[in-house]
Amino acid sequence: MIEFVEDGHIYLYDGVIVPSVSELVKFELNEYKDVPQWILDRAASYGTRVHDSIELFEQGLFEDTEDPNVNSAVREFLKIKEDNGLKIAEMEKMVGNSHCCGRFDIRLENGEIVDIKTNSKYPKRHLEIQLGLYNYLDGVERETGHCIWIPKGQFGEYLEVKPISFKECEELIARYEKRDSE
Repeated sequence: MIEFVEDGHIYLYDGVIVPSVSELVKFELNEYKDVPQWILDRAASYGTRVHDSIELFEQGLFEDTEDPNVNSAVREFLKIKEDNGLKIAEMEKMVGNSHCCGRFDIRLENGEIVDIKTNSKYPKRHLEIQLGLYNYLDGVERETGHCIWIPKGQFGEYLEVKPISFKECEELIARYEKRDSE
């Protein structure tokens, strides 16, 4: 059973704390090590507001926010969804095993996993790893995934992602688990 504790962003699998998909991606890439924490916090807050607003939109509960950038991102999401004929089966689904857990943004009716990103620069390698891990935890090795990329104040794009393989996921998890013993 997977549990998520919001305070501290902690995942538990059968009562044992396990790393998150985000933690594994950060371990592998360390892509934001030179970015000041206040910038990361501000970007994360914006991304969370966009994700939450899109989820509310999908539930038929969205109302414009005070942030025009969030409202614009939701409109871009809707346009991408309509232009690409995306049929959403579920959102914010937790997946995991005894090695890690996470929560993917969208599963389409065809089973494909889609992530939503609001980064100013397209995080290609980040997404390859992230979607690979979600596939691994979901138990289906898919050859492709997609990203709905909506940079603040810009038009959004629907981009194909080639996730890393199950073998690469297992190797990453093994490196992560071994990191403290060296």
